[in-house]
Amino acid sequence: MFGQTKEQKTESLIKELGYFGSMKSALFDYHLKNLKNFVDKNDNRIEVLENKLSDNEIIKRLSNAYSKIFSQKEIEELYKFFNSETGKKYSKSQNDVENKIKDNFIDIFEEINQIQEENQEKQNNQGSYLTKFFDTKFDKPDGFYLVTENRINKEERKLELEEKPSFTPNDIEEIKSSYDDLGNLIIDIKFKVTSAKKLKEITAKNINKGMAIIVDKKIIKMPVISSEIPDGKLQISGMFTVEEIKNIVNKLKK
Repeated sequence: MFGQTKEQKTESLIKELGYFGSMKSALFDYHLKNLKNFVDKNDNRIEVLENKLSDNEIIKRLSNAYSKIFSQKEIEELYKFFNSETGKKYSKSQNDVENKIKDNFIDIFEEINQIQEENQEKQNNQGSYLTKFFDTKFDKPDGFYLVTENRINKEERKLELEEKPSFTPNDIEEIKSSYDDLGNLIIDIKFKVTSAKKLKEITAKNINKGMAIIVDKKIIKMPVISSEIPDGKLQISGMFTVEEIKNIVNKLKK
């Protein structure tokens, strides 16, 4: 193995650390496999993608990401470590280490699960209204609105939003579409400095309340505020198409 190039050493690291196997499995065993259940049989784009994603292509893309983070010297040091006896043991023992860590936190996990189970019904009730009003039109401009009242029972379905939005597109410094770790489309939002401070205050005071995001007079997302948001950053996720994501980003971008 002596005399390998930086690219060869990077490829070796990617395989040794499991990045190649994980990415290939995520692409073929999760995304493309699930996609086959939804597309028309005559749509050959999945086959094109499968042919495109050769092992060499996956490694090339992973290596490109790696090289943007680590310098050649750092690659050399990582390569040397993971080819040492200690490094090889570290790579092979990751599952054992993770299991031992979990064993040492088992009492904490059990307590967390108990709290979750006790509050599950409450959470379900809070979240049950989220999908009830997505087809309802609201005569309000695009923006972020606190839910001031919501009631859903056998006799009544009612949702009221604040009169004016807590935040408008003018409060946003940056908004862009992206992908999460599973390859799902998401929207990343960064608020302006003054608006970020306001977001921190509003979220701190309205824990367990909903905030509706309205675009084109329809609610596209209505998450429950679970904690204070201190950094002015939000992420919108959901079953959006590429066109829907583009429309949302364009509408909220000023």
